[in-house]
Amino acid sequence: MNDHTPHLSELAFRETHGVAVSLVWNRVTDGVTVIVNDLGSGGSFEIAAPAAKAMDVFRHPYAYASDVLAA
Repeated sequence: MNDHTPHLSELAFRETHGVAVSLVWNRVTDGVTVIVNDLGSGGSFEIAAPAAKAMDVFRHPYAYASDVLAA
């Protein structure tokens, strides 16, 4: 997170095999998003996560990404 996004809070972060995954909470909208960055290719995507499943989406983002990646 940076100074340009003061309304966002990173709740969790992990990096494995060059893929960084962040769980981010937006204080303004009260929404939760999982952000996936492939550090090798530079590709990334975001998934709006229902609050009840936020940690599952964080742990397994590719299982929830089919609609995002198909677009």
